[in-house]
Amino acid sequence: MLQKLMRVVAQLALVLALSGGALALAQNESPPPARPVAELLNEWKGALDQIGRRLASGQLEVPDLDKLRADAERVRTAVQAARPDAQAKAAAAQQLLEAMGPAPAEGQPAEAKDVAKQRQQLQADLAAAEGRAKQLEVTEARANAAVTDIAKAIRDRVAQSLLAQGPSLFEADVWKLGSQQIVAGLQALAVQPLERWRGGDVGAQARASSGVLVLMFLALVAGGWTRGWLLRRYGRDPLVTDAGYARRSVATIAEGCGRALLPSLAIVAVAATCRIVGLVDDATMPALYGVAAGAIFFLLVTGLDRAALAPDLPAWRLLRISDRAARRLSWRVNLNAAVIAPLLFLSMAAPVLDLGDESRAILVFIGSLAVGLALLTVIQRRAWEVAAPAEAGEASAAAATPPKEAAEKRGLLAPLWVLLRALVGIGAVASPLIALFGYPNLARYLIENLVLTGIGVGLLLVLRRVLAELIDRALILRGRPGPLARAFALTEQSAQMVDFWLMLLIDTVLTGVGAILALLQWGVRWADIANGLYSLLFGFKVGGVTLSLIDLLTAITLFSLVLAASRMAQRVLEERVLPHTRLDVGLRNSFKSAVGYVGLVIALVVAVTTLGIDLSRIALLAGALSVGIGFGLQNIVSNFVSGLILLAERPIKVGDSVVVAGSEGVVRRINVRATELETAQRATVIIPNSTLLSQAVLNWTHKDTFGRVEVQVGVAYEADPEQVRRILLECATNHPEVSRWPQPSVLFKAFGPSSMDFELRAYLANVDLKGVVGSDLRFAIVRAFREAGIEIPFNQSEVRLRDLDRLGELLATVRGADAEPAAAPTIVMPREARGG
Repeated sequence: MLQKLMRVVAQLALVLALSGGALALAQNESPPPARPVAELLNEWKGALDQIGRRLASGQLEVPDLDKLRADAERVRTAVQAARPDAQAKAAAAQQLLEAMGPAPAEGQPAEAKDVAKQRQQLQADLAAAEGRAKQLEVTEARANAAVTDIAKAIRDRVAQSLLAQGPSLFEADVWKLGSQQIVAGLQALAVQPLERWRGGDVGAQARASSGVLVLMFLALVAGGWTRGWLLRRYGRDPLVTDAGYARRSVATIAEGCGRALLPSLAIVAVAATCRIVGLVDDATMPALYGVAAGAIFFLLVTGLDRAALAPDLPAWRLLRISDRAARRLSWRVNLNAAVIAPLLFLSMAAPVLDLGDESRAILVFIGSLAVGLALLTVIQRRAWEVAAPAEAGEASAAAATPPKEAAEKRGLLAPLWVLLRALVGIGAVASPLIALFGYPNLARYLIENLVLTGIGVGLLLVLRRVLAELIDRALILRGRPGPLARAFALTEQSAQMVDFWLMLLIDTVLTGVGAILALLQWGVRWADIANGLYSLLFGFKVGGVTLSLIDLLTAITLFSLVLAASRMAQRVLEERVLPHTRLDVGLRNSFKSAVGYVGLVIALVVAVTTLGIDLSRIALLAGALSVGIGFGLQNIVSNFVSGLILLAERPIKVGDSVVVAGSEGVVRRINVRATELETAQRATVIIPNSTLLSQAVLNWTHKDTFGRVEVQVGVAYEADPEQVRRILLECATNHPEVSRWPQPSVLFKAFGPSSMDFELRAYLANVDLKGVVGSDLRFAIVRAFREAGIEIPFNQSEVRLRDLDRLGELLATVRGADAEPAAAPTIVMPREARGG
C-alpha cells in the first residue's frame, strides 16, 4: 500500500514535470515542417484501424490497453490540432465566393472567362477544404470512439479482476487448508535465511564486504548522533511552557525529522546494504522489503503523529486541539499503524510465503477485519472534537468543543469531512463481509484504498490546519494586526476578510488536489482525469451549447470589471462632476441611475458574448417562456418599468417631500423595483414603483419648494374681529421664515358653536419647514392673545335631565324619608359627554 501511494505521488509529479518540460520545449524548439493533410489522414486512419484490430482480439491486458489508449489519444490530439486550419481555409474560400456574388442565372449575360475560371477554382478549393474538414471530423469521431471503447475495456478488465470469486470462508475446509498454508509459509520464511546462514555463503560475503558494513555502521552511528543532537537542540523541552509559535514550529519539524524521517532513512540504508552486500538473496528479498516497509510505515505514522499532536506536551502543540482530543486521536492513530504495519509486511512478503487461494482469502479477511475495526476507532466523532486555546501560544483548553462548534471551526471542509467519515465507516464494515463471502480481491482493493485515502486526507487536513495557523498569525496576532496586516495597513475587518478568502482558496486547492489523488488511488486513469479537466476547463457540450469553466470565469471577471467601472463612473459623477452643474438633485440621481443601468446592460452583453451563447436561441427560449414569465414575473416587470418611467418622467425625484399610501417623508432613493421613503421618525418605507404610478401622490416639492402653511384658531364672541386679524398678521409677519410675497392673509372661516373661527395663511420659501413654522406661529398667537385679553374658548353644551321628580321620590323611598322633590338642576357638560 505504501508503495502504491508513493507510486501515485511520483506519477503525478512526473506528469507535472513532463507537462512543464513539454511546454518549455514547445516554446523553445522550432516547429517541424508541415506535412500534407492527406498524408496525415492516411497515417491516422491506419493507426486507428490497427487499434481497432488489436482491441477486437480481446487478448490485451490492462497495461497493453493503457498503451493502446495513449496511441488513440495521440491521434485524436493531432486531428484536433489540424481541424482549425482546415476550417479556416474553408471559411476563407466561402468568403471569397460570397465576395464574387452569385453566378449569373439562366437568360442573363455570361460572366467573363477569367471570373468564371476563378469562380470554378474557388468552388473547387471550397469543396476540397470542406472535404478535408469532414474527413478530419470523421477521424476525430473514430478516435473518440476508440478511446471510449478502450476505457470500457479497461473498466471491464478491472471489474473482472475485482469481482473474481475465491473460496468462501463459510466452508470449514477452507479455514483448515488455509491455516496449514499460512503456517507452512511462515516456517519457510524463517527457515530459508537460517539455512543460508548455515551454508557459510553469507559469512564469506560479509567478510568480503566488510568495508561496506563498516561504512553502514558508521553511518548509523552518525545518524543516531544527528538525531539526538537535532532533538536536543531544536526539539521540545518539557520544562518550557511558554514557547512562541516560531519556536513550536521549528520543534515540530525537528520532532518529525528526528522521530520519523531519520529512523526511516536508517531502515532504508540497512535494507539497501543487505541487498548490495548479498546478505539476502533474491528469493527472500520480498520479505526484506516487507519488513522494511512495515517498519517505515509504523515509524512514519507514529513519528508524525507525535510531532503534529504532541499528546504529552500541550504547551508545544502546534495545532489548536484540546489535550483530551490529542491523546485520544494519538492512540487511535498508533493503533492503526500497529495493525497495518504487519499486514503490509505480509502483503509484500506474499511471494516468499507461496500462499494458496485459501490462505490468501483468510489473510484478506483477517486483515480487512482488523483494519476496519481500527478505522472505526479513528472516525468516531469524539476523536475529532477540537477546541481553540484561550490564548495563542498557551496550552489547549481543558474541555473539548461541542461537535457542532467543532464542525464550524473546520470551516468549509466540514460537510466533506462528515461525508468522508460516513464512507470510511461503510467501507470498514463492508470489506470484511465481502471477504467473508469469497471476494478477496474486492475486499483488499476496498480496504487498501480506504487506508491510503485516509492517510492522504489526514495529511491534507494537517497541512490545512498548519496553513490556517500561519495565515492567522500573519493577519491577526493575539488580537492585534499581524505582520502581513501591518505591511498592507489592513484594518481588523479587512484582515478577517482576507483571512476568509485565503482559506477559501486553500480549501479549494486542497480539495481539488485531494480529489485528483483519491481518483488516482481508486484506479481512475490519469488520462480520464486529464480529459475531464480539459473538458471542464476548455469546454463541454450540453445540448447545443458549449460550456467552459475558463469562459465562465472570464465572463464573470469581465462582468465584474465592467460593473465596477460603471459604479466608479457613477461615484465620479456624483462626487466630482454633477455637483458643479446646475442640475437639481433629482435629475442628478436620474442621470447617475441611468449610467448604472447602461453599465449593467453592457456588462451582461459582454458576459453573454464571452460565453459564446447564441442570442437567437435565447430569444427563442424567451419567446417560449414569455407567457409564463408574464404571469410569474408581472409584478417585478411592472415595478421595473415603473422605475424607468419615474426616472424619465420624474413625477417624484430624490429629495422630494411626498405623501403616498398613508406615509409622508422624503424620497431618498429610486431603485429598480421600489422607492425608499424616509419619514420624520427616520424610518424607511419601501414603496413599489408601480404604486407611485397607480395611486395619487402628494408631492410638496414637485416643481419647487415654495408652499403654504395654515393655522386655524377660534376666539370668543366678545373679541374684536379686526383686532384678531391684526394680531394674526403681526405674528406671521414677524416670523423670519414667512415669505413677504405673497403676503400673509387671514380668513374669517365661520361662526362656530362656541367661537369665531379664523385661518391664518402664510407662504414659505421652503415647504419642508411647514411643521416648524406652524408650531412657532401657534406659540406666538397664544402669547399675543393673552397679552390682548382675547379668550380662546373651548366647546360647552347644556344638558337637561328629565323626570327628576320621579327619581327623587324613588330615592326618598329607598332612604325611608319623605322629601320634597328637588327642582330640575342644570348640568353643564362638555360637548363630548352630551347624550342628546
